[in-house]
Amino acid sequence: MNLDHLLTRGRLWYGLCLLLLLSPIVQADVFRLVPKAESSLPSGKFVAVQGSAGTAGEKFVLENLSILQPVEVTLLAKDDRAELKLQLGKFDWKNPDRSGSTKGSGSATFHVRTEGDLKIQVSASQPETPYQLAVWVGDEVQPPMSPAFVSKERFKGKSLGGFDWGSPVLWIIALLLGAILAILIFIVLRGKK
Repeated sequence: MNLDHLLTRGRLWYGLCLLLLLSPIVQADVFRLVPKAESSLPSGKFVAVQGSAGTAGEKFVLENLSILQPVEVTLLAKDDRAELKLQLGKFDWKNPDRSGSTKGSGSATFHVRTEGDLKIQVSASQPETPYQLAVWVGDEVQPPMSPAFVSKERFKGKSLGGFDWGSPVLWIIALLLGAILAILIFIVLRGKK
C-alpha cells in the first residue's frame, strides 16, 4: 500500500463520517410546492396536493416568494369532522408563525405575504387522515407610489407663477409669539422707569 492510496482512503472515510454527521440536517421529507399558471385563473399561479397526514405531519415549502405577492393557503379536510392542523412558518418548523385547524368547518385558510420561503405543515390528531392542500400565489402587486422628486415650479407653488403664503396655522402661531414678545418687552421697559 502506498501513501497516496492511504490518503485517498482516509479522505473517503472522512467524507462518509461528515455525511453521517450532517444527515439529521438534511430534510428529505420536505416536499417542494411549485405553483403553475392555470388558464382558469385570471391571475397568479396555483398548486394543489392531496394526501393523508398523521401526528408527525407532512411538510411542504413554497420557495422564492416576493413580499409583493399575495399568497393564499387553504387546507381542506375530506371529512368535516376530521381535525387537521395547518401551520405556516418562516424559519423553524417547531415554531410556526400562524396556526389553524379544520375542526368544525372542514377548512382552514390563511392570506399572507412574505419574502423568500414559506414553510407549510399539515398534521392530524388521527393517523392517515385524508386532506387536500391548495396554494395560490398571486402576481406581484405594485403599490402606487408618488414620484420621489418634484419640479421646481411645483415646489414653489401649486401652479406656475403662484405664491404660497404657507399654512394658516403657522401664521397664527407666529402672531401669538409676536404678541407675547411685545408684552414681555412692554413689561421689561415699564419696570425700568
